[in-house]
Amino acid sequence: MIKNINILMFFIFSFASNAQNDEIQKEVIKLFPSSVSGIKIINLTGYKDGGIEIRLYLVNNNDEWKGICYYPSSQERIILEGGLVKGKLILDETDRQNETIGMWLIDLNDYKAKWRNIAGNKSFAIQFYKQKEQLKAKTIIAQIYRGKILNDDFEIILSGDFNKRLNGNFININQKSYLKNNIQCDDPQCDTFTVDFKNNKIKKLICNIDRNKNIEATVISKTGTKFKSKLRKTNELKLAYKTYINNRYSLIISYPVFENKKLNNSFNKELNQIVDSLEEEMEKIFYDNYDYDNRLILQVNGWFDIDYYSNDIFSGNFIIQKSYSDKTKCLPVVLSLKTGKKIQIQKQFSSDFNFEFYSKQFLKEYIKNLHDYKSAMIRNYLKPENFKCVTINKSGIVFSTDFSSIFGIYKIILPYSEIQKDIKRRSILQKIIKL
Repeated sequence: MIKNINILMFFIFSFASNAQNDEIQKEVIKLFPSSVSGIKIINLTGYKDGGIEIRLYLVNNNDEWKGICYYPSSQERIILEGGLVKGKLILDETDRQNETIGMWLIDLNDYKAKWRNIAGNKSFAIQFYKQKEQLKAKTIIAQIYRGKILNDDFEIILSGDFNKRLNGNFININQKSYLKNNIQCDDPQCDTFTVDFKNNKIKKLICNIDRNKNIEATVISKTGTKFKSKLRKTNELKLAYKTYINNRYSLIISYPVFENKKLNNSFNKELNQIVDSLEEEMEKIFYDNYDYDNRLILQVNGWFDIDYYSNDIFSGNFIIQKSYSDKTKCLPVVLSLKTGKKIQIQKQFSSDFNFEFYSKQFLKEYIKNLHDYKSAMIRNYLKPENFKCVTINKSGIVFSTDFSSIFGIYKIILPYSEIQKDIKRRSILQKIIKL
């Protein structure tokens, strides 16, 4: 359970304790004989895959380098030894039996590094920083925008993830549809970014976030014509990260932080129960031998795909992706931010309306007209029963598939206009329709 986890971090970046640094630093200095003078010291910190902390404690005497590669999560210490080759620092790793298990290649100008195992079939890249220059924790904010693009009303929800990628839900309110997209950041802060669309009259957006946090966009149509558009920020939602790491596995979870503290407490309690179950699952499949090639063998990432957010309502899917399984899972969450209670969508309709039956028939007909439906692989994936995650947005009821590493997430909107007569008079959906 959570109390058994060795390290609990509320953000991806954490600071090393001075006592621990001193202890390992003394151990590193002892790698050289006491008679050696003029030893220089470099302490580096980086984060593999955005969440797994790695520290390098290095000392050098002229051309000879030694050190320790330290994993705070497992407290594993690996001996390093090497030197400079053509301006690059090359360090061999050795295990407890003094066998070479891996190699580091480090650029001492910018501290970009690469690691590979001795067999050469596993590797990763990492950006290190001097410990005194370590990056501070950053708050991740989901931004909500509204505006017109090619005469259609749009709502855009942008949010980052722990790998500093930008994700976006582009909702055409007039057409009551989501635009499948791919976002490419053009600078480290993602203040400028390019959005490519699939199967729509819009080909591309070239976006710049101005000083007022609005989006100035150049819209490129399918015909290549360029238009200018401005999307104004209407709301924002803070997203926090929890990283649970020990020597067996890691979990990186992002989640919304609401202004209602009571709601946050109950929300976190339920989130912690999910984390507990994931931890128990990984405990059952973990094997005892420490794997030097993989370092941390099992990993779970969990994040929210947001469909709607206002002062009254939060709606989205909690996506769970596992390194040890090709199946993902989505858990729909629709909350009243005023009462703190979950909104059960099927209870928003009159008693004589069979929402489940109606939605299945709607999905069946809608899927047939999808542009991608011609592909046999897509047809097998886009079955009505696969749209099992049900949420809401400004335009209607949202049916989503699980996240797929191949297809992403498919979303279909059942417009409120088609079922408005069946919605209860005092339903919370009525308020959204009138906004």
